[in-house]
Amino acid sequence: MVSRHPLASLETTIFLLTAPRDSNLSHITSGFLYNSPSNNKVRVDQAFDGNLGSSLFDFANTTNDGLVLNKYFLISPSITSAPNCTQYFVNPGFPLVTDDFLVQAAAVFAGMLDDEFNGRVTSWDLMYQGAIPVTVRVDSSNQVSGYDYFAADQRTRVITHLFNIIVGEVDATTFDFPPCAS
Repeated sequence: MVSRHPLASLETTIFLLTAPRDSNLSHITSGFLYNSPSNNKVRVDQAFDGNLGSSLFDFANTTNDGLVLNKYFLISPSITSAPNCTQYFVNPGFPLVTDDFLVQAAAVFAGMLDDEFNGRVTSWDLMYQGAIPVTVRVDSSNQVSGYDYFAADQRTRVITHLFNIIVGEVDATTFDFPPCAS
């Protein structure tokens, strides 16, 4: 039995597969996630419905109510389209994972699960921002291997699988983005 919160590894490059489902949206997204507490940023590169997109979440630039600056770079409707970059503040679906984020979120051990990508994992339940129930999966190497959440206000269920995890420093240039319109 797990008696304490595991400390997660910090700097990671991860392959992701996420599937949000609600009344307006149902698509599978795949791509890469770069988590870097040392840069206070998360970058998510993803492909979905013929689009290529990249989100840069800057956790050093937040509003008083906890929204995070997101620069979103999109190539759509085809690879030959001119890129579009916009920025706005959001409640990110991709959190910045720090070594003690389970402790800070007062996560509760929820049991052991068989993850189809990562084998046997522990699961931890928490309330993100005190409002959104999240189940976090942690593998035997203390890597976050996925999370699921339900956003009641949007009637959205999101399942995110993380695998092929590479632990190591994420170079700061990974977070260089072109200027965006406001």
